[in-house]
This record gives sequence, C-alpha cells and structure tokens, in this order.
Amino acid sequence: MKKQRLNINTPAGWSAYAEKMNTKTFISEFGRQPRDYSEVTAWVNECVEAADALCDSETIEKHEAKLRTADGVRYWVTAL
Repeated sequence: MKKQRLNINTPAGWSAYAEKMNTKTFISEFGRQPRDYSEVTAWVNECVEAADALCDSETIEKHEAKLRTADGVRYWVTAL
C-alpha cells in the first residue's frame, strides 16, 4: 500500500504535519516518546514563551499578526 502524503495546503494537512514534526522534535530533544500530544503542546508553548522573552514588546507588537492566530493563541514564532 502506497503511503499518502500530507497536503500542507489545507488546514487539516498543515495541522497533521505540524503535529508530526513537533512530536519528532520532542523525541529528538528528550530521547523518549511523549505521554500524549498535550505533553508536546506544552513543550512547544514553553519554547514560544522563551523565544518571546528574547524580543522586546515593540518588536512583538510590530509582528503581532504573524505571531497569533485568529483565536488569539500563539502557535508559532516567525523570523523577526
């Protein structure tokens, strides 16, 4: 059976890709499988907060649209 590639041009495909890559990075960082995906999400959020701490508030405000989703939750830090 041929493995189907994720279509990252759709919201569902991008979310599946992000989950896959976040989990792989978590395993690489900690050398173990996560208990569940909420553990991965918590770790990603800690990384985002640490990255935010490196930026001054003016820089964050300037790039706010790139840092937040429509529901106001930060998911990813872009190159500033």
